[in-house]
Amino acid sequence: MESQQVASLQLELQTRTAAAVRYQTAWEEELQKISDLEMQAQQLTDEIDKYKHTADRAEKAQAAARLELAQVKKELRLLQLKK
Repeated sequence: MESQQVASLQLELQTRTAAAVRYQTAWEEELQKISDLEMQAQQLTDEIDKYKHTADRAEKAQAAARLELAQVKKELRLLQLKK
């Protein structure tokens, strides 16, 4: 009877150990997925920052072009008035 209990307990231990290994493996896979997603998120954040910087430069260039256009229009009006 005692050896049967030992065998039963050994089988239970093996079953639980196998389940624990499966859970551990699944957990590690999920952690890797999270890590991969964090890396992708960082890459996207970097790309967004790059586009924001480009947009900022474009806005500054546009503002400078508007100022220059206003100056040219002003000079043109002055020339027309002199005629």
